[in-house]
Amino acid sequence: MLPPPSAIYESIIELFQSAQTFTNSQGYVLVKKRTCKDQYGNLKNMTLHCDRGGIYSSSETHQRQTNTQLINCPFELYAIRYNNLWYIEVRNIRVTEITTSGSRPMEIISTIHQNDPSALAISKDIYNAHQQLCKRNLAGRTPVKALIDELKESNYMYEYKCDDIDEDEEDYLWVLTCITKLFNGVLQPKVIVTDRELALMNALNITFLSSANLLCLWHINKNIMKNCKSRFETVNEWQAFLSECNNVVYSQTEDEFNIKWENFLNTYTNKPHIINYLKEIWMPWKEKFVKAWTNKFFHLGATITSRVESTHATIKTYLHTLAGALYDVHVKISLAVENQKKEIDTMIASEKIRSPIFAQNSSLYENGRGKISNFALKKVNEHTMGLLCAHRIQLLENHQGLMLDDFHEHWWIQARLPIPPVETNIPEIQPLFKP
Repeated sequence: MLPPPSAIYESIIELFQSAQTFTNSQGYVLVKKRTCKDQYGNLKNMTLHCDRGGIYSSSETHQRQTNTQLINCPFELYAIRYNNLWYIEVRNIRVTEITTSGSRPMEIISTIHQNDPSALAISKDIYNAHQQLCKRNLAGRTPVKALIDELKESNYMYEYKCDDIDEDEEDYLWVLTCITKLFNGVLQPKVIVTDRELALMNALNITFLSSANLLCLWHINKNIMKNCKSRFETVNEWQAFLSECNNVVYSQTEDEFNIKWENFLNTYTNKPHIINYLKEIWMPWKEKFVKAWTNKFFHLGATITSRVESTHATIKTYLHTLAGALYDVHVKISLAVENQKKEIDTMIASEKIRSPIFAQNSSLYENGRGKISNFALKKVNEHTMGLLCAHRIQLLENHQGLMLDDFHEHWWIQARLPIPPVETNIPEIQPLFKP
């Protein structure tokens, strides 16, 4: 059965009669499902659907054995008014829902064929449906205008400016200043881990004054490999060099670092290129990655940007393509954030009702069960991470047990954080280029 062809009508009555005439010839009937009016009471759009759509339900307690024609048909027809003319748009609820959920067109067509092998849909139909969905969401607006409207309606905090020049310190400064507004009433991070991007590092020193900026060890190793590996003839020599580098980086005190660094220089006197590279590029920033200095900051083991890289990879699985309109990017990122939030909420709920076996019958953990993360409880049990000394644990075990204040807020399952106010005075968006 075919849907009514796309056409333009002068009135909703003409559209409805024409659509009914066509669908009757195809063996099904269109009925009104819902209507929508504008602020002046004029009909703005109307949704029509197959008369066999929906599921039968009865309000009676004792249902009679009756028959129904409803088979939950997903077909819908959307009539929309634009410039005093009426247009037809065919909708398939299931395709729309799957598309909105972030599935790719090829995944959608595979799902359709698995559920209904007789379906005649092809990938082009899905791409067309996707384009129609995007067009309907824009509702005649530009993608940027639609994005601003969506952010405003969803109570997002946002700021924007236009700049087509490469990233520099001024750009980083603007972005970081915007980010600091998210910490209104919330403690700023103790440390911020970055790569060796000097413009970013300078901007951090201006905006996040109470946060220590550490350099990512993974990026350092990657850069060293790029610039030094070709200088070694064998794999064993290269591995020995990496071992010596790690030995220097993981020095626990400044005196230990000075001794190991001097030994390193003596070992590789025959590699002046490498020595000069390390002295010029990395040693001026040793306080940001050598353990003797980074251990002075409360970083909880966060010395690499792997979490950010993982989040970035997750976001890319939702984006699917390398390019896209800002509105589409916002929709997909919002979907990723929403799914991530639901996973976190589920994990928090699980942490509240589950606790390690060793903590079940111990008075030491009585005040922390369901309030402190199981990871932190296990670390206390293993006496690591420097949470409490053995003497403190013994003292508490004989008296009142661990309290919430004995743990850093980082380990609290659900911290009470104030919600930053939402900026409502948003300026009207202006075109990027003058006509």
